[in-house]
Amino acid sequence: MHSKAWQALDKVVTKARNAVKVTLIPLVTAGKRGPLDRLKQAIQQREARK
Repeated sequence: MHSKAWQALDKVVTKARNAVKVTLIPLVTAGKRGPLDRLKQAIQQREARK
């Protein structure tokens, strides 16, 4: 887990999470939960398939 490949993957995941936060926070604070609800639903469907 200390390899460069794992460290690079961690950086990619962190950047992706930050991008999602930056995109969704203004929508949620404005009361527009649609995108967040669709994301949650997609995650739940993906988990149910496993």
